[in-house]
Amino acid sequence: MHKVKVSIIIPVYNTERYLLKCIESVISQTFSNIEIICINDGSTDKSLEILNDYAQKDNRIIVLSQENSKQGAARNRGLEIAKGEYITFVDSDDWIEKNYIELLYNAAITDNVNIAAASMTRDKDGKEKRHLTLKNQQKYFGANDIVKAIDNHFETAGKLYKFELIKDLRFMEGVFYEDAPYTIRAIHSCSSMVTVPNAHYHYVSHKGSTIKQQNNYVEDKIKTSLDLVNYAEENNIEIKDWVIYKENHFLWAIKHYKYHDDLYILGVKVWTKKIKKYI
Repeated sequence: MHKVKVSIIIPVYNTERYLLKCIESVISQTFSNIEIICINDGSTDKSLEILNDYAQKDNRIIVLSQENSKQGAARNRGLEIAKGEYITFVDSDDWIEKNYIELLYNAAITDNVNIAAASMTRDKDGKEKRHLTLKNQQKYFGANDIVKAIDNHFETAGKLYKFELIKDLRFMEGVFYEDAPYTIRAIHSCSSMVTVPNAHYHYVSHKGSTIKQQNNYVEDKIKTSLDLVNYAEENNIEIKDWVIYKENHFLWAIKHYKYHDDLYILGVKVWTKKIKKYI
């Protein structure tokens, strides 16, 4: 049996509306030496039925089910069984362009680096907007240069990782916004990256997505953001001033950072107030 080159982990929870496009984009990749690990995280819609239908047609698809434990736990279960030389993550309401894996894998191999990063596009209401634009194919070494190259975009998706170097890393479980703490650790462990501007990841913005529910999960946002900031400080990784969470009101808003708060009225910053550390 040929060794799997790339493992693709897809956590799935009640995304039947978007799942067909997601899975079709993955199985149609020009790079075929992949395994597709789909973790059904206790879906109550037709997501599991859709996954099982595809698994019967494509033996590269592995479907596992668990009680709803949130995305971090689902990704961790995928990591436990992955066999690929490289690994990447795709969310079940997102999709990737046809040559996405081929471009990332070939760049990582050719440039002998441990991460390959793609450009990212936001799809909302039928319109596309660039979320992260990588202009050149270029190599970076060390966590600080990598963080600058991706402009503080700590989404787990949109990147291909050398699995051997991150196989023992795990996502925080039981919380939302678990991406950033994992990604900064992966960057620190891998320490080399190539940007691949022609590889595109599409993340779909919709009302049900986690990012649209920030006010519902303030405790999770604080916990994961502080973890990111603390890890960066402890390991001398320079990141942009990271918003721990944002407090939105009708006419005004407060951006809470680790060491200060900024007050905005009608979108204009009116003062900065130093605060004690959260921890």
